[in-house]
Amino acid sequence: MNREEYKNFVVRWDNMFPIDRWYRNKHKIPFLSEEHKKCDFFAELMEFEEDKVFYELQQEKEEKEKQEYIPNIGDWLKAPEGEISEQDTAFYEDQMFKMIEFEQKAKENKQDGEHGEKT
Repeated sequence: MNREEYKNFVVRWDNMFPIDRWYRNKHKIPFLSEEHKKCDFFAELMEFEEDKVFYELQQEKEEKEKQEYIPNIGDWLKAPEGEISEQDTAFYEDQMFKMIEFEQKAKENKQDGEHGEKT
């Protein structure tokens, strides 16, 4: 194998197995060394996924820390505009009047019951 063939082989290997390359760089393992030959692709993949998950969590944490808190700003308590329609308002008014009427009847029934009267 001449130098050019060896170089092409290494490039093809790294393109076919990018996680293997990542693992070797991380642990400073030379290509085709005895230590490299003992490597397990599944273990490399699991370590890569673990690092990826923790990297993403760290990025999210840093992004949240970058967001400056400004008091009394935001709309988390405000209702979106146009969400309550006239139809909704009419329905709520109707329900309110029905509740008032129900409470008045219940109060009257209670008073009648205290006086010994039956309706």
